[in-house]
Amino acid sequence: ENDAAFLEDEMLRIKIVGKNVELCEIITGVVVALIGKKLEDGTFDVEDWCYPGCVVENNISPPPGSVAEGKILLISGLDLANNENALCLNLLIETITGMAGTVGDQEDNSSIVNVIIAGNSIKSSNEMQDGHATSKSFLTAKAQQSAETTRVSEAIKKFDEFLLQIVASCSVTLMPGQHDPTNIMIPQMPIHQLLLARSHKNSNLRNASNPWIGIIGGRLVAGSSGQPIEDIMRVCGRENNGKSPLEWLEKTLEWRHYSPTAPDTLPSYPYNQKDCLIMQECPDIYFVGNTSKFETSLFE
Repeated sequence: ENDAAFLEDEMLRIKIVGKNVELCEIITGVVVALIGKKLEDGTFDVEDWCYPGCVVENNISPPPGSVAEGKILLISGLDLANNENALCLNLLIETITGMAGTVGDQEDNSSIVNVIIAGNSIKSSNEMQDGHATSKSFLTAKAQQSAETTRVSEAIKKFDEFLLQIVASCSVTLMPGQHDPTNIMIPQMPIHQLLLARSHKNSNLRNASNPWIGIIGGRLVAGSSGQPIEDIMRVCGRENNGKSPLEWLEKTLEWRHYSPTAPDTLPSYPYNQKDCLIMQECPDIYFVGNTSKFETSLFE
């Protein structure tokens, strides 16, 4: 209730007020056009406003010979450092490679042409396995850190073996997540190939950044591993706005920005002339990983 919104450019900042100002809909860093008037108290009374809107046309052409056939499988939050259930992982491998289920299921799964792994494959949180990040005893803390390092190392090896099996049957786009072994700032750099000693040798594995945009089967595909949407929900308040991650994802299309809260509340690389997170094209398929549930929507 104490929040306030400000319109800001390189010259000045002015507080915006009015009955049309819904603070739960306003995100830091969004470009907006306003109609209104300046009041005597120095605030700006908003009568109407609009966002840039979704990009109408794509400037990226699919490569020659690409065909829009097959299916894309989206995976996120494998959390192999904490998930020790080998049966579930093996079932996932068999599903991707077309070896699980009935004959009909196998034929259906064989149409998977690309698997997008959208982050948090190694870990899904910074907490240690026993739930204690710190310890009163120095020696105990060192022992916990050593055990954690070993556990993460084993998870990386397990993930490398997982990739090795699925890249043999289809292409894989590997994106890092918030808790994966790479830089923390957006856009995150691809997971280093030296960590994937065996699977990186296969040309079917494409190490990607986060967020990522690319072409699969003639379709423009874009998305993130969840940090931009999670940060938007954190800033707005999960209980107050009532919007789902999918609804906020649709909002970013209207804002034409993959991560509007960066760098204010989400760490990102500094830039001088061009913001690399501005949407230049409208993706055919737009996704976000590491959400609480699976949802889809057709944006028009």
